[in-house]
Amino acid sequence: MSSFRDTSYNSNNYSQFRPEYPSSFIDSIFSYHQGDFDNALDVGCGPGEATFHLAKKFKNTIGTDISPVMVAQATSLKEKRNVSNISFEESSSEDLPFIADSSVDLVTAAECAHWFNAPKWFKEMARILKPRGTLCYFGYVDPYFVDLPVGNELYHKYVYGDDYLGPYWEEPGRSILVDLFRPIDKQIPSDLFEDVMALRGNEPGSFVLERDFQLKDYFQYLYTMSSAHKFVQQNPDKKDPIQMFRTELFEKAGLDDSSVLRLRWLTTVTFLRRR
Repeated sequence: MSSFRDTSYNSNNYSQFRPEYPSSFIDSIFSYHQGDFDNALDVGCGPGEATFHLAKKFKNTIGTDISPVMVAQATSLKEKRNVSNISFEESSSEDLPFIADSSVDLVTAAECAHWFNAPKWFKEMARILKPRGTLCYFGYVDPYFVDLPVGNELYHKYVYGDDYLGPYWEEPGRSILVDLFRPIDKQIPSDLFEDVMALRGNEPGSFVLERDFQLKDYFQYLYTMSSAHKFVQQNPDKKDPIQMFRTELFEKAGLDDSSVLRLRWLTTVTFLRRR
C-alpha cells in the first residue's frame, strides 16, 4: 500500500492503463443489492474507477482513499466529467468518523481489500451500513495472455522471481490477492453479515475482465504495480525487470510495441449483507 501513497506514484497511468470493470459486472452488484439507492460508499477508491459507476445509480456517492495522490486524481476526473453527486475524501477504510451509523446503503471495495485490517474493516462497515445494506469487495490479479503461453511464463518469471520483482511485493497483501481474497472471506463475522456469496477465478458466475492491449500499453500497465514502482524507486540505476521482460518477450515471440494481444485477469468478488 505504501507505494500507492508515494507522491511520486503516477496515478494518471493507473487510471489510464488499468482494466475497466464491465458494465455487466457493475449491474450484478446492483442486482444483488436489495436496499435503497440513496447513499453509496467506495472505499479504497483509487482514481474512482468504481466510484463513477456508483454515482450513475445512487443519489449520493463518496469515494475514500488513504492516498492523497489517488484522491487528487479522482477529484480531477470528477471535475473533468462534471459529476456533481460524488465527493472524494482522504481516509483509511477502517475508520470513517465522518460517516454516520447505519447511513449507507451499499459499500464497494475495488482492488483494495487485501490491504485492509479485515476485522477492523468489517466492524466499521457494519457500523455504517443500514440493516440489510450491501457490502461488495472485488478484485483482479495476474493478467495472462489468452493465446501466448511464452508470455505467461515470462510474466511469472519477472513478476514473481526472487531475482526480479518478487522481493518487492508488499505482504501479506499480495498473497491475499493472489489467493483471490479467500483469507478475507474466512474472517467475515457471521454475527454481523449474512447472505455471503463469493465467486472467483474461472468459477461459474465469476466476472470476466479482459482487454486487448498494444504491448507498449501493456508494459505501462505493469509499471502501475506496486512492486514495479518500488523497484524503480530503490534501484534508479538498474535495468528494471519490466524492461527485461519486454526484451525477452520480443526476442522469443517475434513481437514489438505495436503488437496487439488479448489479456484476461483472474477475478474475485464477494457479496454480503448487513444483518
